[in-house]
This record gives sequence, structure tokens and C-alpha cells, in this order.
Amino acid sequence: MVLHNQEIDISKNIEALERQVSNWGYPEHTIHTGPLVRCESVYKNDLREQRKALFNALYHFTRLLDIQYICPVINQGDCTEKSKLAYTDKLTKEIANQLRAKFDYFSAFDKIIVYYDYGQVELAQILK
Repeated sequence: MVLHNQEIDISKNIEALERQVSNWGYPEHTIHTGPLVRCESVYKNDLREQRKALFNALYHFTRLLDIQYICPVINQGDCTEKSKLAYTDKLTKEIANQLRAKFDYFSAFDKIIVYYDYGQVELAQILK
């Protein structure tokens, strides 16, 4: 989850990244790191060097921005029951823990907007 104070303008950074990615043959493209690392989806025919360049571009883009993030991680092996419900429950708890840890950050704002593309059913349920 990317946390961004929208009073800080990052549009020029976004435009520069989009221009660079488009010049590499990915017009109007959102970089998804999972498929990029695993050489899946639109990246399945890309050379390692191409995928590495995209990853590095994204890395340098985010390094320059005034953003925070939450990256919940769960160990599926810790789930006694191997089901979507068990994983979702564990993920929900981890996200809640990390959101609580950033309470001071969130309380500095009068309004919080959540942008989400609803691509993952379980995450949509958690965010609701």
C-alpha cells in the first residue's frame, strides 16, 4: 500500500516515469512487480535486461518521492488451516497491525482517500 500526501505534487515524476516506460515499448503501462519478477503476463517474452530496466526505473521513481508504504507479509505455513479464509484472516490482521503502527501518520490528515482497482477479491473485502 502506497501512502501519499496529495498536497505534495508528484505529477512530474509520474510523467517522467510514464515517458521512460513508453519509450521502452510499454505505452500506458502500469508496472506490476510480481509478474515482472516472475516473468509472467505481459513480461513473459521480455529479456531479463528489459525486465530489470523496468524494475530499476520503478525503484528510482519511488526512491525520489516523499511517500510511505505498508507491505504486509504473512507466512502461509503459520496458517493451521490451508484455505483462502485462513490466509485472508491472517492478512487482515497484518494489515490492521501495520495501519495501527502508522496511526500518527494517518491522524495528521482530515481526509483519507483509498484508491483501489478491486483486482483481488480478498483485499477488497479487507479494505471495506
